[in-house]
Amino acid sequence: MILKSTSTPVTYKETPKIWQTQNFEPELSEYYFLFQDNPVMDIILNAGPSLTIISDLRLSKYVYVTKNCEYMLGYTAEEFLQKGMDFGISLIHPEDIDDYNEAIKFVWDFLLSLPPVKRKYYKTSADYRLRTKTGLYKRVLQQNTALQTDKAGNILLMLMVFTDISHVKKESGVSAAIISTENEGYLVWDAKDTQLKNQVAFSKRERQLIKMLAEGFSTKQIAESLSLSEYTVSTHRRNMLDKTKLPNSRALVSYAINHGML
Repeated sequence: MILKSTSTPVTYKETPKIWQTQNFEPELSEYYFLFQDNPVMDIILNAGPSLTIISDLRLSKYVYVTKNCEYMLGYTAEEFLQKGMDFGISLIHPEDIDDYNEAIKFVWDFLLSLPPVKRKYYKTSADYRLRTKTGLYKRVLQQNTALQTDKAGNILLMLMVFTDISHVKKESGVSAAIISTENEGYLVWDAKDTQLKNQVAFSKRERQLIKMLAEGFSTKQIAESLSLSEYTVSTHRRNMLDKTKLPNSRALVSYAINHGML
């Protein structure tokens, strides 16, 4: 499936306008109980190295930021909450911001072309460079999932997870992906070729294996963790290499990260 955007936003401030084209139901959100004064949720979300942010699309604001933000970028969660989305976007590398804006526009053109009740069944991702408080840049993979929708299916809350992939992807440029949770299909957008294109799809088990490979697990460790034989793990890996025409596991992991499949 290939879609073309009719225009490119001049600045990020165009993006909230796109969100507002959703015809939100006139109901009050009850999401605050999810994360305010909830130590269990804080522990779970702060346990890993990834930064997690929850955004309210109706208000165009961050409503929750994990404390490991400071570990990853050097800024405190309070700084992000107080300064808001404009601050977050200001951290994007100057060479990436225009392509990031265009990628977001393409993604939302696609989502808004769907019936509202279908939007929650798609996850999206983008990778680009973010400036840390020290002035250095990290390449991050931003993965987005609809956390809450209104009765009509419009997305109210977006769960955004940011992972440092600087060690995996060295080249410049912005890419984005749309992933169906219903049929495991993938659409990929790249700044060098601004059309959404169908991409090789991996099964849930295959994505599980790639994630473990990315985390440094050996074939034996993967087999033991998933209660599979080493032969089965090797067969899955060989099948994925055949699908993608890639030479080895390292290239496979890079491919999956670059296309938002993890």
